[in-house]
Amino acid sequence: MARPYVRLVLALALLLVGCTSTQGGIPALNPTAGPENAVARITYRDGTTEYISQATLDQFRQLFGGPGQAAPAAPVLDELLTRQLLLRQARNRDIVAEAQEVEAFVENVRTNPQACGSRVQQAPPGPGEDTRAYFDECAKAFGFTDGTAFRNFLAEQLTINEVAGREAEQDQIQAAHILWTAKEDPAQSQEDYVTAYRTFEQLCGSPGNQTVPRERRCPNADDFTQLARQLSEEPGAAESGGMLPPFNEQGVTDDGTPFDTTFVSQTWALEQQFRDQEVAISEPFETQFGWHIVKVLDLLASQESGQRYREAVLQRAKEATPADLQQADTGDVPLIGAVEILVELPSPPAVPTVEPPVPVETPTPAATSEVPAEGTAEPAVDTTPETTNVVPAEGTAEPELDTTTTATP
Repeated sequence: MARPYVRLVLALALLLVGCTSTQGGIPALNPTAGPENAVARITYRDGTTEYISQATLDQFRQLFGGPGQAAPAAPVLDELLTRQLLLRQARNRDIVAEAQEVEAFVENVRTNPQACGSRVQQAPPGPGEDTRAYFDECAKAFGFTDGTAFRNFLAEQLTINEVAGREAEQDQIQAAHILWTAKEDPAQSQEDYVTAYRTFEQLCGSPGNQTVPRERRCPNADDFTQLARQLSEEPGAAESGGMLPPFNEQGVTDDGTPFDTTFVSQTWALEQQFRDQEVAISEPFETQFGWHIVKVLDLLASQESGQRYREAVLQRAKEATPADLQQADTGDVPLIGAVEILVELPSPPAVPTVEPPVPVETPTPAATSEVPAEGTAEPAVDTTPETTNVVPAEGTAEPELDTTTTATP
């Protein structure tokens, strides 16, 4: 199953949508083998080195900065260095993006109106038509030499996300459930519970031998998705198989959607069982929505956790020396290589500071005492508070006050 951490690549797509290189084509990043015009060097544990050239940095500054405006050098170089470190880690761990995932993402970029559709003048190819020429034009619009270079870049990004997804803190849980919706009739609710329990036993067996923990006997766990499609009363379950978006221990998804607190606690209670046995299905439990059976599908790293891991990998590499690479790696974050910045990078332009205006004291006019002319009365001061009375027109009924309250779900 594809890890949802690949969602990170969508952020890359959004970034690329707003960028167009004003320089020559950008191939997939291939670090130079020599130090000529290099801005940074990475030394790996096996003694090999890679360099980031000034030309590569300049090209990616244009790519990430947009038309006519280069992005600041330091964060772009950090991104390039992080990419190379994590790609090396992928090679060390034999991690490669699955071809199916790469093709799916390329197709998404090609058909997205806000990606290729916003950059290519010609009409998108129809069903059965060759897509290569169109994707080549899209790649060039984003600053790549051709579609192959763009595809390689996206494949590398998927690989990087896979590495971070495996090694970053897994702070989200992915689950599916079968739901029997809440019923007002207690007899119907009890009937749902009996059905849910029988379904659980179908998946994990009856109590049987009490000396064997029930969680170790789920011989039919693979049938969960099909049963969810057949039995779940949740809208859309026939298509989704009961799969839910990943959520953290507070029950919040990436887009901020909260889950029921009981559902969250019951699902996260299966975490250790899933880590130990890779299979975890709950017995039926009840929430405000009805009766549930939950199956844990995966433990994942959120986008924030993945970004923290990326930053920590780069920071450790920047602090390391080539001599550190000869020592055993005992840190929480892997020491993949040692990074050296070889040139002084330009600082981003300072934001001008506008001094607040100095307040000018306005002289207070001298008090004057004017005496009304003889025979002239002083104007009376109206001390009656001003009121506004809204009177309905004749024949118009006064509106009734709405005393109802809105219930918060």
